Amino acid sequence: MNNLIVVIGRSGCGKTTMCDLLEERRGIKQIRTYTTKAPRDKYDNSHKFSNYTQYVFAKSFCNIISETQWLDENKDEMVYYWTIDNQIEQGEPQTLVVDNSGLKMIREFKIPHTSIYIISDQDKRYRNLMGNTEKLDYIEYRSKRDKVLARMNRDKDFEIVSADYTIDGNCTIEELYERVCSVIDGKE
Repeated sequence: MNNLIVVIGRSGCGKTTMCDLLEERRGIKQIRTYTTKAPRDKYDNSHKFSNYTQYVFAKSFCNIISETQWLDENKDEMVYYWTIDNQIEQGEPQTLVVDNSGLKMIREFKIPHTSIYIISDQDKRYRNLMGNTEKLDYIEYRSKRDKVLARMNRDKDFEIVSADYTIDGNCTIEELYERVCSVIDGKE
C-alpha cells in the first residue's frame, strides 16, 4: 500500500467523511486541497479556502500536482481546486480527495499512490448530502435541496476512471469505513 491514498467518487458518496474518519480513528492525515469556492457553512473544513490571487500565485511559483476547475452556475464564476507537491509528506500515510482530473494529474506526475473509487447510487448520495433535515423549515429545506441537486447535477458527466480499488458505498458509513480499512490493511 502506498502512503498516499487518493479517494475519488461523485458528490455525496462519502469521500470527505471517510477521510475525516480515517484521520480521527487511525491518525491518517488528510491533505486538504486549496479552493476558491466559499465554505458551505462556518463548520466547513473540507478545504483550504483561498482566493483567485492565491491560485495564480500557486500556478506561478508552486508545483501543482492536482488541479481542476468548474463553472459555479449559481454565482457565474469559475471555481478552482488545487494541491501542491509540498503538501505530501513522504513516509507518512495520508489521504487526498480529488476528482478524476486530479487523479489523472497525480498519475502523470508519477506520484506513488493507491486510488480508491467509492461508488454509490444517486439516492444514497442524495440522502448523504441532505443529511438531517428534520429541524429545517420549508424554505431552508428547499434551499438546501436545490443546492444539493445542483451539486449532483455537476456530476452527471462524471467519467468513471480506473482505480486500484472500487468500493461499494451503498451501505452505512461504518460499513464503508470497514471496507476502506480492509483495503488500507491489505485484506482486500
